[in-house]
Amino acid sequence: MENTQCSLQASPIIKDIINLHNENRYDKCLSFLEEALKEFSKTKEYENVSICLSLIGLNTYYKNKEKYLKAFNSINDGKYLADSTNNVTAKLINEFVTAKIELKEQHNKEALLYFQNAKKLANKEDIYNLKSEIENQIKKISTPNTTKKRDPLVALLKIGQAVAAETDINILLKVIAEETKAAIQADRCSVFLYDKKNEELWSKVALGIESQEIRFTVHKGLAGHVVQTGETINIKDAYSDGRFNPEIDRQTGYHTKTILCMPIKNLNQEIIGAFQVLNKFEGEFNEEDEEFLIAIGSNAGIALENAQLFHKQQEMLKEQKQVFESFIDTLATSIDARDKITAGHSSRVRLYSGLIARAMNLDEKMINIVETAATLHDIGKIGIRDSVLQKDGKLTDEEYRHIQEHAEITHNILEKIHISEDFKLVTEIASTHHEK
Repeated sequence: MENTQCSLQASPIIKDIINLHNENRYDKCLSFLEEALKEFSKTKEYENVSICLSLIGLNTYYKNKEKYLKAFNSINDGKYLADSTNNVTAKLINEFVTAKIELKEQHNKEALLYFQNAKKLANKEDIYNLKSEIENQIKKISTPNTTKKRDPLVALLKIGQAVAAETDINILLKVIAEETKAAIQADRCSVFLYDKKNEELWSKVALGIESQEIRFTVHKGLAGHVVQTGETINIKDAYSDGRFNPEIDRQTGYHTKTILCMPIKNLNQEIIGAFQVLNKFEGEFNEEDEEFLIAIGSNAGIALENAQLFHKQQEMLKEQKQVFESFIDTLATSIDARDKITAGHSSRVRLYSGLIARAMNLDEKMINIVETAATLHDIGKIGIRDSVLQKDGKLTDEEYRHIQEHAEITHNILEKIHISEDFKLVTEIASTHHEK
């Protein structure tokens, strides 16, 4: 996808969905959205796919508040596509639906931030006429003093739900940071993870500014000091504390006042990261805030470590799959090289088989099985004599019977490969390619 600013024509179906949402017809919205998502995905209209994902999250939440995490995941996927396409309307819809959910959760300060972002985007492009509603909502939202403080027990519950349900570490980081920020009533919260191998701290969460990956050496900054020493740092006045580095404020235009920084530990009490919370709305961070971070840290440490392990496992599986696919391709190429008459045959059969499987609307898993079987279908030729396989003239009856054996040899070879249950189907398909 090209990362260029692009305009979008208003979609009638999305207009209808927005109107249905305003009429509180959330079931109908979700039904229409599922169909629209399929169509936009087929035509690769990724801007509209992003809008559908954002609206699915909004209507999922409005239908059932208990599905907060499911709604949040859909909206986060919508944000990823909106950022990837750099489309103004997709970004506007994503900021708008996030603001509406924050407002419904009575997080007025967070809602105000998202509505203000949405207004900036609506000033550039407003094909769904949302600007008026955005401006009205901004007027209704009061100052931070009227922002309802989130019950710490509710925040702990939501983080606990994320521990059980979420394996995407980026989403998990955002959930933990959002809940912490709202419960402590602070302006910003970042959750840093400790990369021991590279001696770095990193995060993809810095609420209040655009999310991006931040990396810095563990030997710098307050978070680095906390990770190295295990101390909790509670700064009442940042600019009068020698440990504070004002350089970032100068670069971003932000003004840091109060800071609470605390280590995150796993079950073995090993430090795996740090919380950094900035600018409490009223007063200074106190002992109650510190106790709350300790309570969150015990849950967050387990969740983040599990997510990291899951990510490593997925990377290992991905690497194993790449090695296996490379092995299969090399094996197929080696067999084709023995038969000069049909050189490149296996790769062509794989191509045609994949096209046919997609035309039959098979799912991706089955398409992969078919393509793997197609690549390996002639592996049994390894057991055919060169004098027969490479013969220029017509085969004798005995030679023809011998070459027919390659399908059975394919089965005998592949059935000895123990990879997964799916590979049994690969073996069956590959070894029966001459059945008819």
